[in-house]
Amino acid sequence: MKNQLKFLATLLVFAVIFSTCKDNEDRVSPLIGTWALSSKASTECDNPDVNGTYPCDPTSFSATCDTLVITQTTITSTSSFFDTEKYTINGNQLTIFVQILSAYLPFTYTFVISASTLTITEDGENCKFVSIYSKI
Repeated sequence: MKNQLKFLATLLVFAVIFSTCKDNEDRVSPLIGTWALSSKASTECDNPDVNGTYPCDPTSFSATCDTLVITQTTITSTSSFFDTEKYTINGNQLTIFVQILSAYLPFTYTFVISASTLTITEDGENCKFVSIYSKI
């Protein structure tokens, strides 16, 4: 009887150990993928003449048709602002570490993903900038 209890206790310990899974490591962030810019908007600007929406039109110079490629650890932009940089996520805050000369400067944005739409908002000094991307 003692041996059976020891066996059951050992079995229970192994069951607890092996049933504990690291969900956070196994989950794939919905941010990961390729995102094409649909439109940009500037709102709440100190100069109201700057407020507006600028759709992505490859034949126009009104907005850069940016594409983001996001992996588990890096973000790559086709715009000239940054190439491939590391990023972190804290809740709905996306911080991209952009190398400027020999330093990495953090730029923090708010993001929301709804279905296949990614909205990135930057609270600038004189305006709020909103970029809307579609997953491709």
